[in-house]
Amino acid sequence: FPSHDILVVGAHPHVVGAREDIADTVVYYSLGNFLFDQYFTPAVRAGLAIRVTFKKEGIVLIREYQTRLERDGRVCPVVE
Repeated sequence: FPSHDILVVGAHPHVVGAREDIADTVVYYSLGNFLFDQYFTPAVRAGLAIRVTFKKEGIVLIREYQTRLERDGRVCPVVE
């Protein structure tokens, strides 16, 4: 994992956006919906959770977990 010092996480479009590495910055444009009442397409039912490990030298690990919003309001991990 390349060394990064800055993390930017965007929000609002209700769908999972791209991830981009720009110099020493990791950018997540959108993590999608985690808790919301939209169910009309698979894209708005999808979400992304991230777990970031920081140390003195910066970000050392990012793990991504896909989620799915169920119609009963539960957020479930996507198991592949």
